[in-house]
Amino acid sequence: MISKENKDKVFSNINYYLLLFLACGPIIFLFISILFSDASIDTLFYICSFLFVVVFVIYFVLTVQNLKFGKIKDKLVLTMVILLTIGLTCVLISTFIRGYIINALQILMYVMLFFSVLMLNKKQTKVFLFILISNFALSCLLGIMDPTGYVVPGFQSNHVQSSLFFFHSNYSQAIAVMLIVLTYHLLLKEKNPILTTFYAIYFVLIGLHMFINSSSVGITCVFLIMITNIIVDWIRTKKFPLRLFLIFLTYTSFAFLVELYPGIYYLRSAHYNYFIEMFDVFDNIFGTNLTKEWFNIDFVPGSNGWERDSLLVESIAAVWGNSSMGFGERLVNILFGLGGGHIHILRPHNMFVGAWVDFGIIFAISLYAIIILGLVYVIRKFKHNINDIMPYVYATIGYLFVTMFGSMIVYHFMYFVIVFALMLNTTKRNHLIEQKRIGYKILHSEEEQK
Repeated sequence: MISKENKDKVFSNINYYLLLFLACGPIIFLFISILFSDASIDTLFYICSFLFVVVFVIYFVLTVQNLKFGKIKDKLVLTMVILLTIGLTCVLISTFIRGYIINALQILMYVMLFFSVLMLNKKQTKVFLFILISNFALSCLLGIMDPTGYVVPGFQSNHVQSSLFFFHSNYSQAIAVMLIVLTYHLLLKEKNPILTTFYAIYFVLIGLHMFINSSSVGITCVFLIMITNIIVDWIRTKKFPLRLFLIFLTYTSFAFLVELYPGIYYLRSAHYNYFIEMFDVFDNIFGTNLTKEWFNIDFVPGSNGWERDSLLVESIAAVWGNSSMGFGERLVNILFGLGGGHIHILRPHNMFVGAWVDFGIIFAISLYAIIILGLVYVIRKFKHNINDIMPYVYATIGYLFVTMFGSMIVYHFMYFVIVFALMLNTTKRNHLIEQKRIGYKILHSEEEQK
C-alpha cells in the first residue's frame, strides 16, 4: 500500500508539471497555431484547469481517510475563505439564473489555479517563475522580430499589430507590468551569473516590447512602481539604491532606443513616443496645447482614452437597468449581474465593473476584498522577509492599476492569479520558517536556563 507521504509527493509533482505546462503556454501555442490558425491561449488554460480538477479529485479520493480539517486560526485568512465562498455562491446563482456556463467555469478554474500555485515548494516556485518569465520574454522577442504579425504563427495580425499570443496589446501589457517588476527584482538579488544574464536579457526584451506595443497606462505604471521602490528602499535602508536607480534609467532609455527601429511610427501600437503621448495626455486633462506648440503634432491617438469613459458609463447603466424594468428584475441584475460573458459585449474597461456586469455587485466586492485582504495579510507578515515579498506586492498593485482600464479575462487574469498566489505562497513559506526559527530560539534559551 502506498504511504500518504508518497501520495503527497506524486500529487505535488503532477501539480508542478501541470503548472509548468501552463507556464509554457506561449511556446506551446506557437506550435498549435501552425496547425490550427484559430487556436487561442485560453484553450490551454481550460485544458490545464480540467487536468487540475481530475488530479485534485483523484488525490482527494485516495487520501480522504487521512485528511484532517482544522480550524483556520488567522482571521484574515478565514475572512478570505468566507468571501471566496460567498463569491462562488454568487457565480453559481448567476449561472443558474442566466445560463452562461463557460464564464462561470473560468472563475472556478481561477480558484483551482490559485490553490495549485499555492502548493508549490521553494525549489518548484523558482523554476516555475523562471519558465513563466522566459516564455513571455520569448513572446516579446518574436513580437519585436515580427511586429506586423504576418510571419510568426499565433500572432493575431487581424486585430492589433504585434499583440503577441494574447489577442490584444492591452492584454499583453497587463502581463508585462507584473513580469517586468518580478524580473528586475530577480535580477537584483540573483547571485548565479548565468541566471543574472538571463534576467537581464528578459528585462530588456519585456521593456522594449512595452514601448513598442503597449499603452501609456502600463508604461506609466512601471515607472510609478520603480520610483516608489526607490523611495521605499532609500528610506528603509537609509542608503540610496544605486542599482535600482540604474535599472530605472535603463527602462527610461527604452523609450528612446525604440526610435531607432526602422518605421517604428507605423509599427508600434501607440504610434508616437511615450513621452510625447504623455504631453498630449497632459493637454487633454488640463486643456493646454503643449504637444502642438513643442512638437508640431495635432493629436496623439489614444491619449484621450478612446471611448473608455462612455463604455464604463454604458456598462453601469446596463447592469443598473432603467425605469421600464421592474424592481425585482433590476435587483437581480445588480446582485447577480447580466451573466458571464457580458464583459466582452459591454467592454467596461474596468475590472470591478466587469465582474459586476458578469456576476453581480456582491461577487465584485468579494473579489476586490479578497485581493485587498491578501495584500494586508502579506504586509502584516513580511517584517523579516521584505525583499522576498515586496516584488509580488508591487506586481499585484501594478496589475490592479492597469486593469482599472482592462477586463478580468483569461488572457491576462490567469497571470494575475498566478502572481497573487505566488505572493501568498512565499509569505506562508517564509512565515513558517520564521515561526520555526523563533521556536528554536525559545527552546534553545530554555535549555540554557536549565
